Amino acid sequence: MDAQYSPMKSSSSHAQDPYFQGVLHACRSDDPRQVIEALDALSNEDDPALGPFVLSLIPRWRHDPHVLEAVLDTYEYFPSYEGALEVLPFLRHPAPAVVVSAMSVLDTVEDARLAERALEECLWIFQNHEPEAVTGVLYTLSDLHRWYGPNPVTSGRIIGVLAELLEHPAREVRVAAAERLMWPLKPWADAGADALLPRLLDSPDPAICASTLARLVSRGDKAALDRLVEILRGPDPEPEFVSATGRAAYDSNKLKSVLRKELKRLRKNGWVDRDPANRTKPMERALDWLKWDWLGWL
Repeated sequence: MDAQYSPMKSSSSHAQDPYFQGVLHACRSDDPRQVIEALDALSNEDDPALGPFVLSLIPRWRHDPHVLEAVLDTYEYFPSYEGALEVLPFLRHPAPAVVVSAMSVLDTVEDARLAERALEECLWIFQNHEPEAVTGVLYTLSDLHRWYGPNPVTSGRIIGVLAELLEHPAREVRVAAAERLMWPLKPWADAGADALLPRLLDSPDPAICASTLARLVSRGDKAALDRLVEILRGPDPEPEFVSATGRAAYDSNKLKSVLRKELKRLRKNGWVDRDPANRTKPMERALDWLKWDWLGWL
């Protein structure tokens, strides 16, 4: 990439707009804070011609992870396949936030020509990077097979990778992988995820077990509902199970009614008061979910 700034080719209205020209001038500043603020303002624009200009800022800031992250985040608003190719090297940047921002650019482009490379880079990140970077790219990983065009990456391959991450040494990675398996953006077309259900339900980690139970309940599994209710009626259910009840019933008013009664009983019996610092938010979050209907608040 040329080290000079790309010439700005934009609409005549921008050329005559003092505010917009001031934003472009600030983007060229040597002050990191000023550049980040200007990039935030630039993200409000809707002009594909800004893409090359934003990318042209990278050479100056490639060694400043904070500004580089802001550049990549802003480029998400003006992405292209060609620009994504220039972003690929930053998937191996030492700063997790830069890695996640670079992967988000690819996810915005959604071009299947990049899918195999994106999967390769994900595997490298899983082996070599911090948990923050690993969890940050899982959203993109779980949707790679849906990128547009002839796609060599199948849902089965992605499920296999996520299954391997269930053995990752970092708990936050294991929990995030289970979440992506149980709660994909769109339902898996592959039966591989369902085959992992017994393993996930037997997990000693309450976050993984609770998320799996909630997913099964949301799909109408009566046995899973009975187990969840049994746990909620136990002597002291863990916060993860309380928090999971909201998602379990997000599109069923009947389930909302059942689970809302269980949570109100828990609250009345002092469950939150025994550890308010760790239990207030899970209870409030679950009750908020259970109040919500597609038509508004129940």
